Amino acid sequence: GTDCGTTFTSANCAGGTTNGSSAVPVYEITPTTTTSAGVFVNNNAVLPMATITFTRRTYNVVSETPGMRPVACAGGQRYNMQVQSLWTGARHPADYPSNAHFSPIVVASHSGNYQMWASGSPASVGVQTVAEMGNSSSLTSDLSTAQTAGTVLQYLTGSGADQQTVNITVGSGHVYVSFMTMLAPSPDWFTGFQDLSLCRGGNWVDAITITVQPWDAGTDCGTTFTSANCAGGTTNGSSAVPVYEITP
Repeated sequence: GTDCGTTFTSANCAGGTTNGSSAVPVYEITPTTTTSAGVFVNNNAVLPMATITFTRRTYNVVSETPGMRPVACAGGQRYNMQVQSLWTGARHPADYPSNAHFSPIVVASHSGNYQMWASGSPASVGVQTVAEMGNSSSLTSDLSTAQTAGTVLQYLTGSGADQQTVNITVGSGHVYVSFMTMLAPSPDWFTGFQDLSLCRGGNWVDAITITVQPWDAGTDCGTTFTSANCAGGTTNGSSAVPVYEITP
């Protein structure tokens, strides 16, 4: 939602939306919110960009105190998180860029008091720089601050490989995981998920697989994958428009 580009290679443009306005949040790219070029749309549907699979590796990394009653989702747990890209020219033919790739991924485990990004909310500067440039330094700085404050348990960056596996630790007070990666090249489009709980019904899940959709960070109004940057950009650390999902 930070650039109104409508193709992967659009130049940056002045507003956050595909029509140049600047008053929408981060949003999902869907058949109704996609660009005039129909990016990510195939047969009137936006197919997922990747599958994410969590598999529990260890149990009770931090043991409960002997003699205490069992606590729901107690102790630390380590998970393998596998990312498998589904972004291909066959699945997403509209304006598909020749050098399509993910930026290095950013993953964090956290409490309910931390938010990496959210649909309908303005993108932070850290999220903006990942979505627009694939640069995670600002976001990881924010994560480090949140870790010191106790709302983030662990954060890490991976590669931009189509298939990769990282290890993430969650805990009783930090049951959520959030993730994002830039869909590069693009104005400000990314894929990811936020606030995925690995604690279900009071128990740690053994394995779970989800799919992730394309999102617009709301900070650049480009309408193609190689659009030039928006002329105005953002001010005061807030995005031009809120994050939204890209739909047909």
